[in-house]
Amino acid sequence: MLIYKLLFHINCIIKKIFLKIIYGSKLKIGARTHWRKRFSLMIGNNAKVEIGDNCFFNNDCSINSNSYVKIGGVIIRRKCKNL
Repeated sequence: MLIYKLLFHINCIIKKIFLKIIYGSKLKIGARTHWRKRFSLMIGNNAKVEIGDNCFFNNDCSINSNSYVKIGGVIIRRKCKNL
Protein backbone atom coordinates (compact mmCIF):
# COMPACT_ATOMS: atom_id res chain seq x y z
CA MET A 1 0.00 0.00 0.00
CA LEU A 2 2.85 2.37 0.80
CA ILE A 3 4.38 1.87 -2.65
CA TYR A 4 0.99 2.49 -4.27
CA LYS A 5 0.62 5.76 -2.34
CA LEU A 6 4.15 6.81 -3.23
CA LEU A 7 3.44 6.24 -6.94
CA PHE A 8 0.38 8.52 -6.76
CA HIS A 9 2.48 11.30 -5.19
CA ILE A 10 5.22 10.94 -7.81
CA ASN A 11 2.62 10.97 -10.59
CA CYS A 12 1.05 14.10 -9.09
CA ILE A 13 4.39 15.94 -8.95
CA ILE A 14 5.14 15.10 -12.59
CA LYS A 15 1.67 16.21 -13.69
CA LYS A 16 2.00 19.50 -11.75
CA ILE A 17 5.22 20.24 -13.65
CA PHE A 18 3.61 19.52 -17.02
CA LEU A 19 0.51 21.59 -16.20
CA LYS A 20 2.68 24.56 -15.16
CA ILE A 21 4.65 24.26 -18.42
CA ILE A 22 1.45 24.11 -20.50
CA TYR A 23 -0.59 26.83 -18.74
CA GLY A 24 2.10 29.02 -17.14
CA SER A 25 0.68 32.01 -15.25
CA LYS A 26 -2.92 30.95 -15.96
CA LEU A 27 -2.59 28.25 -13.28
CA LYS A 28 -1.74 28.56 -9.58
CA ILE A 29 -1.54 25.39 -7.49
CA GLY A 30 -1.13 25.61 -3.71
CA ALA A 31 1.18 23.58 -1.52
CA ARG A 32 0.25 20.00 -0.63
CA THR A 33 -2.39 19.77 -3.37
CA HIS A 34 -2.79 16.23 -4.70
CA TRP A 35 -5.01 14.26 -7.05
CA ARG A 36 -5.64 10.67 -8.04
CA LYS A 37 -6.21 8.92 -11.37
CA ARG A 38 -7.57 10.68 -14.45
CA PHE A 39 -7.46 14.26 -13.09
CA SER A 40 -8.24 16.61 -15.96
CA LEU A 41 -7.66 20.35 -16.32
CA MET A 42 -8.64 22.58 -19.25
CA ILE A 43 -8.09 26.35 -19.21
CA GLY A 44 -9.39 28.60 -22.00
CA ASN A 45 -7.46 31.40 -23.71
CA ASN A 46 -8.48 34.24 -21.38
CA ALA A 47 -9.13 32.08 -18.31
CA LYS A 48 -7.39 31.44 -15.00
CA VAL A 49 -7.51 28.69 -12.35
CA GLU A 50 -6.35 29.01 -8.72
CA ILE A 51 -6.24 26.00 -6.41
CA GLY A 52 -5.47 26.65 -2.74
CA ASP A 53 -3.29 24.76 -0.27
CA ASN A 54 -4.17 21.30 1.05
CA CYS A 55 -6.65 20.41 -1.71
CA PHE A 56 -7.35 16.85 -2.79
CA PHE A 57 -9.11 15.66 -5.96
CA ASN A 58 -10.26 12.06 -6.09
CA ASN A 59 -10.46 9.81 -9.17
CA ASP A 60 -12.00 11.22 -12.38
CA CYS A 61 -12.15 14.88 -11.30
CA SER A 62 -12.20 17.55 -14.00
CA ILE A 63 -11.77 21.34 -13.84
CA ASN A 64 -12.73 23.34 -16.93
CA SER A 65 -12.49 27.12 -17.07
CA ASN A 66 -13.48 29.65 -19.69
CA SER A 67 -13.13 32.60 -17.30
CA TYR A 68 -12.05 32.15 -13.65
CA VAL A 69 -12.17 29.26 -11.19
CA LYS A 70 -10.91 29.54 -7.61
CA ILE A 71 -10.85 26.59 -5.22
CA GLY A 72 -9.86 27.77 -1.77
CA GLY A 73 -7.56 26.13 0.71
CA VAL A 74 -8.25 25.11 4.29
CA ILE A 75 -10.18 27.65 6.36
CA ILE A 76 -10.61 27.09 10.09
CA ARG A 77 -12.89 29.27 12.16
CA ARG A 78 -12.76 28.97 15.94
CA LYS A 79 -15.96 30.85 16.68
CA CYS A 80 -18.90 31.30 14.38
CA LYS A 81 -20.73 34.60 14.51
CA ASN A 82 -23.94 35.55 12.80
CA LEU A 83 -23.08 37.14 9.50
